[in-house]
Amino acid sequence: MPLKTALRYSIAPALLAVLLYLPTLKFGTIYDDGQLLPRITNMDVREAFTTDYWRNPATLWAALYYRPLALLAYWSIYQAFDMQVFGIDPVPFHVASVLLHAGATVVFLCLLAALGFEPGVCLAAAFLFAAHPLHVEAVAWISAMIEPLACVLTLLSLLCFVRRERTASLLLGGCAMLVKETALILPALVFMIAWRRERMDHAPRPARAAGIAALPYVPLVGAYLAARWFFLPAAPPDLAWFMFQNLPTTAPATLARYLQLIFFPWPMVMSYRLLGIAWQLAALVALAALITVALRAGEFGRDLLLAVAFMVLTIDRKSVV
Repeated sequence: MPLKTALRYSIAPALLAVLLYLPTLKFGTIYDDGQLLPRITNMDVREAFTTDYWRNPATLWAALYYRPLALLAYWSIYQAFDMQVFGIDPVPFHVASVLLHAGATVVFLCLLAALGFEPGVCLAAAFLFAAHPLHVEAVAWISAMIEPLACVLTLLSLLCFVRRERTASLLLGGCAMLVKETALILPALVFMIAWRRERMDHAPRPARAAGIAALPYVPLVGAYLAARWFFLPAAPPDLAWFMFQNLPTTAPATLARYLQLIFFPWPMVMSYRLLGIAWQLAALVALAALITVALRAGEFGRDLLLAVAFMVLTIDRKSVV
């Protein structure tokens, strides 16, 4: 499907995305919003790149977040609407979140079209993307505006990769990583897309070719981690050890929560509790079955695995931890 045709197809899903979240324009601030918005009132560009996201003491968990472009996005809206004179107005931030979600819907459909999916599949997937409940907190909270922003940049990077515009793809991917850490899975997504393409073309060594295609994106991850290490204070030893010690239990629990939100997005409230051991085992079995299907079921399986990866990319982390 040509890009112009895909853009025409995307109008209806994008409008649905806007209509579903129009009520958020009347919302005020909640939870993390009250900490983030005062943070940007006395910030400059240099501080955005040299301090952590929340500007908390290094002993706190939040000091581990390096998101300079996310801070600049909020700061730009704050400056554009002259809020330093008239006071902070939540409406422009909510408008930006809704438009970013609609934009992500458009780019998602265009990416599927570029991957060769049928128009009906692209349209149905885009409607599901626009309306899936896992986006609620990401679009409705001001402090979660970085979720659709990172999603748009990552999907644009993938679209440029599929269209063989590699420089633009790398640039957009690097920007996405500086918005939120979720975008660090970009090399894996590129690998999956390239692997699917090589398999469809009956290439002799699809995994090797996909690895070569994804290799230029790995230094982006390294550059992000290096910048984070350089500008942010190191985690206290007791906190670092606590995180490492609990990784064997938190990793499968988080994975289970991700899968649960994709296929059964309930409850979508302030529920930060991870799933228990039974759900964790079920999630691991389901993931193993999904990968087995992807390896054995041909094009359908590869598309299914890719679809789940896309949905994981768009989950608001507030719903997970």
